[in-house]
Amino acid sequence: MKKMFAFGAVAVAFAASPALAANDSFQITATVASHCALEDVQDISFGALPINTTAGANALLLSGNQTRQGNLFRVSCNEANTLSMNPDAKLRGSRALTAQDDRVNFTDELNYRVRTSGWKALSDILTIRELSFQSTGGVNLLSNRRNGTIHRQIRMEADILAADNPLRPVAGTYTGNVTVDVSITI
Repeated sequence: MKKMFAFGAVAVAFAASPALAANDSFQITATVASHCALEDVQDISFGALPINTTAGANALLLSGNQTRQGNLFRVSCNEANTLSMNPDAKLRGSRALTAQDDRVNFTDELNYRVRTSGWKALSDILTIRELSFQSTGGVNLLSNRRNGTIHRQIRMEADILAADNPLRPVAGTYTGNVTVDVSITI
Protein backbone atom coordinates (compact mmCIF):
# COMPACT_ATOMS: atom_id res chain seq x y z
CA MET A 1 0.00 0.00 0.00
CA LYS A 2 2.91 2.31 0.77
CA LYS A 3 4.19 1.83 -2.80
CA MET A 4 0.84 2.61 -4.28
CA PHE A 5 0.51 5.72 -2.12
CA ALA A 6 3.98 6.89 -3.18
CA PHE A 7 3.17 6.30 -6.87
CA GLY A 8 -0.13 8.25 -6.53
CA ALA A 9 1.72 11.15 -4.85
CA VAL A 10 4.23 11.31 -7.74
CA ALA A 11 1.38 11.30 -10.32
CA VAL A 12 -0.39 14.15 -8.47
CA ALA A 13 2.92 16.08 -8.33
CA PHE A 14 3.36 15.85 -12.12
CA ALA A 15 -0.24 16.87 -12.78
CA ALA A 16 -0.01 19.85 -10.41
CA SER A 17 3.39 21.16 -11.60
CA PRO A 18 3.60 23.78 -14.38
CA ALA A 19 4.00 22.51 -17.99
CA LEU A 20 7.52 21.89 -19.16
CA ALA A 21 6.61 22.46 -22.88
CA ALA A 22 7.09 25.66 -24.98
CA ASN A 23 5.94 26.83 -28.42
CA ASP A 24 7.18 29.29 -31.05
CA SER A 25 6.38 30.16 -34.64
CA PHE A 26 8.35 30.74 -37.82
CA GLN A 27 7.78 32.22 -41.28
CA ILE A 28 8.29 30.65 -44.67
CA THR A 29 9.47 33.14 -47.29
CA ALA A 30 10.31 33.00 -50.97
CA THR A 31 11.31 35.62 -53.54
CA VAL A 32 10.35 35.76 -57.22
CA ALA A 33 12.65 37.95 -59.30
CA SER A 34 11.21 40.58 -61.63
CA HIS A 35 11.52 39.38 -65.20
CA CYS A 36 10.36 40.24 -68.72
CA ALA A 37 10.69 38.11 -71.84
CA LEU A 38 9.91 38.28 -75.55
CA GLU A 39 9.45 35.02 -77.39
CA ASP A 40 9.83 34.30 -81.10
CA VAL A 41 9.84 37.76 -82.73
CA GLN A 42 10.35 37.17 -86.46
CA ASP A 43 11.16 39.23 -89.56
CA ILE A 44 8.51 40.77 -91.79
CA SER A 45 9.11 40.29 -95.52
CA PHE A 46 7.22 42.16 -98.23
CA GLY A 47 8.70 40.27 -101.15
CA ALA A 48 8.58 42.07 -104.51
CA LEU A 49 6.85 45.45 -104.32
CA PRO A 50 4.59 46.31 -107.26
CA ILE A 51 5.79 49.13 -109.49
CA ASN A 52 4.09 50.76 -112.45
CA THR A 53 5.70 49.13 -115.50
CA THR A 54 3.73 51.19 -118.02
CA ALA A 55 5.70 53.94 -119.79
CA GLY A 56 4.65 57.48 -118.96
CA ALA A 57 4.64 60.00 -116.15
CA ASN A 58 4.05 57.36 -113.44
CA ALA A 59 6.51 54.77 -114.76
CA LEU A 60 8.47 52.89 -112.05
CA LEU A 61 6.58 54.45 -109.12
CA LEU A 62 5.19 52.13 -106.45
CA SER A 63 1.79 51.11 -107.76
CA GLY A 64 0.08 49.95 -104.58
CA ASN A 65 0.08 49.80 -100.82
CA GLN A 66 1.54 46.80 -99.05
CA THR A 67 0.62 45.64 -95.55
CA ARG A 68 2.20 42.67 -93.82
CA GLN A 69 1.65 41.16 -90.43
CA GLY A 70 4.47 39.64 -88.48
CA ASN A 71 4.03 36.49 -86.47
CA LEU A 72 2.33 36.40 -83.10
CA PHE A 73 4.94 36.54 -80.36
CA ARG A 74 4.54 36.40 -76.62
CA VAL A 75 5.32 39.27 -74.26
CA SER A 76 5.61 38.28 -70.60
CA CYS A 77 6.37 40.50 -67.60
CA ASN A 78 5.65 39.81 -63.95
CA GLU A 79 6.03 43.47 -62.94
CA ALA A 80 5.08 46.93 -64.20
CA ASN A 81 6.82 47.30 -67.55
CA THR A 82 7.50 49.36 -70.64
CA LEU A 83 7.35 48.13 -74.22
CA SER A 84 9.40 50.14 -76.67
CA MET A 85 10.58 49.91 -80.25
CA ASN A 86 13.53 51.54 -81.95
CA PRO A 87 13.02 51.53 -85.73
CA ASP A 88 15.51 52.56 -88.40
CA ALA A 89 14.58 55.91 -89.95
CA LYS A 90 14.05 54.39 -93.43
CA LEU A 91 14.44 51.12 -95.29
CA ARG A 92 17.80 51.31 -97.10
CA GLY A 93 18.37 49.89 -100.55
CA SER A 94 21.16 47.45 -101.33
CA ARG A 95 22.19 49.68 -104.23
CA ALA A 96 23.06 53.24 -103.26
CA LEU A 97 22.44 56.09 -105.66
CA THR A 98 25.54 57.20 -107.52
CA ALA A 99 26.52 60.52 -109.10
CA GLN A 100 25.26 59.19 -112.45
CA ASP A 101 21.75 58.46 -111.11
CA ASP A 102 18.79 60.82 -111.51
CA ARG A 103 18.44 61.93 -107.86
CA VAL A 104 15.44 64.12 -108.64
CA ASN A 105 13.25 61.15 -109.60
CA PHE A 106 14.88 58.14 -107.87
CA THR A 107 15.66 57.09 -104.31
CA ASP A 108 17.58 54.34 -102.53
CA GLU A 109 15.35 54.59 -99.43
CA LEU A 110 11.76 53.59 -98.74
CA ASN A 111 9.45 55.12 -96.16
CA TYR A 112 7.50 52.63 -94.04
CA ARG A 113 5.17 52.36 -91.07
CA VAL A 114 5.24 49.83 -88.23
CA ARG A 115 2.95 49.29 -85.25
CA THR A 116 2.02 46.82 -82.55
CA SER A 117 -1.27 44.97 -82.56
CA GLY A 118 -2.63 43.43 -79.37
CA TRP A 119 -0.37 45.27 -76.88
CA LYS A 120 -3.37 46.82 -75.19
CA ALA A 121 -6.27 44.88 -73.80
CA LEU A 122 -9.87 46.11 -73.90
CA SER A 123 -9.52 47.14 -70.25
CA ASP A 124 -6.50 49.31 -71.22
CA ILE A 125 -8.44 51.35 -73.78
CA LEU A 126 -8.00 54.68 -71.96
CA THR A 127 -4.48 54.24 -70.60
CA ILE A 128 -2.49 52.16 -73.11
CA ARG A 129 -1.97 52.89 -76.80
CA GLU A 130 -0.46 50.67 -79.44
CA LEU A 131 3.11 51.60 -80.40
CA SER A 132 3.48 53.15 -83.85
CA PHE A 133 6.11 54.68 -86.12
CA GLN A 134 5.94 56.43 -89.51
CA SER A 135 9.22 57.22 -91.20
CA THR A 136 7.58 60.22 -92.89
CA GLY A 137 6.92 61.81 -89.50
CA GLY A 138 3.60 62.33 -87.83
CA VAL A 139 2.71 61.17 -84.35
CA ASN A 140 5.07 58.39 -83.35
CA LEU A 141 4.62 56.47 -80.12
CA LEU A 142 7.79 54.51 -79.53
CA SER A 143 7.36 53.61 -75.85
CA ASN A 144 4.43 52.86 -73.57
CA ARG A 145 4.34 51.97 -69.88
CA ARG A 146 2.05 49.38 -68.30
CA ASN A 147 1.30 49.59 -64.62
CA GLY A 148 0.65 45.89 -64.37
CA THR A 149 1.79 42.47 -65.45
CA ILE A 150 1.33 41.06 -68.94
CA HIS A 151 1.38 37.62 -70.56
CA ARG A 152 -0.09 38.00 -74.02
CA GLN A 153 0.58 37.36 -77.67
CA ILE A 154 0.99 40.46 -79.82
CA ARG A 155 2.25 41.08 -83.34
CA MET A 156 4.07 43.72 -85.31
CA GLU A 157 2.46 45.02 -88.50
CA ALA A 158 4.20 47.02 -91.25
CA ASP A 159 3.12 49.04 -94.27
CA ILE A 160 4.85 50.42 -97.33
CA LEU A 161 2.48 52.96 -98.86
CA ALA A 162 2.77 54.47 -102.34
CA ALA A 163 1.73 57.90 -101.00
CA ASP A 164 4.66 57.83 -98.53
CA ASN A 165 7.13 57.13 -101.37
CA PRO A 166 6.78 59.77 -104.12
CA LEU A 167 10.12 58.90 -105.78
CA ARG A 168 10.96 55.84 -107.89
CA PRO A 169 12.88 53.22 -105.91
CA VAL A 170 16.06 51.93 -107.55
CA ALA A 171 16.15 48.16 -108.07
CA GLY A 172 17.45 46.17 -105.11
CA THR A 173 16.57 44.80 -101.70
CA TYR A 174 15.52 47.28 -99.03
CA THR A 175 16.09 46.50 -95.35
CA GLY A 176 15.68 48.13 -91.98
CA ASN A 177 15.71 46.99 -88.38
CA VAL A 178 13.16 47.49 -85.65
CA THR A 179 14.35 46.61 -82.16
CA VAL A 180 11.58 45.66 -79.72
CA ASP A 181 12.29 45.82 -75.99
CA VAL A 182 10.20 45.04 -72.93
CA SER A 183 11.68 46.04 -69.59
CA ILE A 184 10.76 46.37 -65.94
CA THR A 185 9.55 49.85 -64.97
CA ILE A 186 9.52 50.47 -61.25
